[in-house]
Amino acid sequence: MHPRDWKKFFDQGYDREIRPVQVPLPIVNYLGASSRNLIVHHSYVFKALNKHDIPFEQFPMIFETVDHGTAIKDKPRHVTFFHFDKTEWNRWFQVTIKVAGENRDLYLCTFYKTKETEVRRRMKNAEIIK
Repeated sequence: MHPRDWKKFFDQGYDREIRPVQVPLPIVNYLGASSRNLIVHHSYVFKALNKHDIPFEQFPMIFETVDHGTAIKDKPRHVTFFHFDKTEWNRWFQVTIKVAGENRDLYLCTFYKTKETEVRRRMKNAEIIK
């Protein structure tokens, strides 16, 4: 999705959800999810903008981080991805997804900018999935 699409969803999407990202198949299988579609709720876009100070221009990094990042085992039913974007933003991003519900859907839990020290700390003894 383009940043303008994220803004449109934010402006018009109250109490809605979108599925803008396809999660890699190894992660889907690892979590036992029913689909590759990652569900993003409108409320999380609000949180990312206001709490994590992520501008709409960086929302496409959700896809980049899930697609190209290193995935580690997190809490039960959760996987966290770390990705360093050297093309445009020159910084680390973190995305955590979870599988939930009776349909075993995939949901975005967190998306934010992070620091290299945090990435190293989290990866030090982590089980790497991808």
